[in-house]
Amino acid sequence: MPAITTLKKKGNSRIWEGECPEGDCNSQFSVSAPVWNPKIEVLAAFKDVRPAGSHVHGKFWIDAHRERGGE
Repeated sequence: MPAITTLKKKGNSRIWEGECPEGDCNSQFSVSAPVWNPKIEVLAAFKDVRPAGSHVHGKFWIDAHRERGGE
């Protein structure tokens, strides 16, 4: 799984950025996610939508479900 770091906040979204995990590739990617999603949830959701193969490039949007409620 490629590493991501917070790039910036934009409204209700947080933009995460990472570098392609392929060693000889200098490309980057970004993942937009709601601000309430912690990094671990963003990584878990990104795992399901990232392209197959060793290269990761482009822009992705994660809209993870937000749990609410109680009893």
